[in-house]
Amino acid sequence: MKTAFAPCLRELHGSEQTQLLHALTAVTDVYVWKLLRRDRGLSRAASESVVRKLIKGVVQQETSHGTDSLAELVRRREPAA
Repeated sequence: MKTAFAPCLRELHGSEQTQLLHALTAVTDVYVWKLLRRDRGLSRAASESVVRKLIKGVVQQETSHGTDSLAELVRRREPAA
């Protein structure tokens, strides 16, 4: 994992690098692929696109040193009442 994402991890150090590695491990887990392909019925190309977006989003958030709390991030995705 560290080798595959070395260019992204190189920008960070210590706990920030560790946190990014944990996030990348989660979004590239085989269960995510199973969820997209089997449970959601997405094509391979569509699943690859989703995983790429997840990776880009995680890397962008961590390398921009975002400070949004999990509650703020989840709230942002809730539909307006």
